[in-house]
Amino acid sequence: ATGAEVWTSRCHDCTSKHGCLCTTLENEDGDVEVVRNPECPSTGHSGEVHSVAFSPDGTRVVSGSADKLVKIWDSATGSEVCTLTGHSAEVISASFSPDGKRIVSGSA
Repeated sequence: ATGAEVWTSRCHDCTSKHGCLCTTLENEDGDVEVVRNPECPSTGHSGEVHSVAFSPDGTRVVSGSADKLVKIWDSATGSEVCTLTGHSAEVISASFSPDGKRIVSGSA
């Protein structure tokens, strides 16, 4: 579709022999969907979870943990959608923007 964007990022916890990529799709209306490679197993957090929040539409949950990771989950199935990396300390807060298109997280 015209105006649509697609980008791909490597998932942090991949153990699949095929490689694990999270594909993010943004359509021309600005709706965003993250699709995880189904062959990549979900491992959950390896540390204490400090923060969880639902997306505004209720379809996703974001979590932040002592393992320095932010994870996005499908709220209907409980399946991990993607892992976001980059924090150098425990993630103590994670939330969706009011329109559900962005995630903000903080660490200490």
